[in-house]
Amino acid sequence: NSVHLTVKRKKQANGSAGEFIEVELMKGSKGLGFTIAGGINNQHIPGDNGIYVTKVMDGGAAFLDGRIAVGDRLMAVRNLPTGDFYLDDCSHEEAVKALKASKDRVCLLLAKS
Repeated sequence: NSVHLTVKRKKQANGSAGEFIEVELMKGSKGLGFTIAGGINNQHIPGDNGIYVTKVMDGGAAFLDGRIAVGDRLMAVRNLPTGDFYLDDCSHEEAVKALKASKDRVCLLLAKS
């Protein structure tokens, strides 16, 4: 007798198995240094309400940190005064509001593309 165990990761809507990472950024003169797209009624990927990084600005906080890349999916803003805000089913405007509501230190949960 033998037992075979198979571990499968839930696939992202974009078809990748994505690794989750937590990134802490300090807002600079250019803010967080990245732009986003997506959300309910503003899908970046058809059929997917996720919030995705669309640009990383040279010299910005995300660029200097080096772990955030175009195509990464933002899953949550973790250190808001009201607690964690999950971005899996929100509008683009709600995602922007959550990012702006964070203090100087922003903690993000990302799914790598």
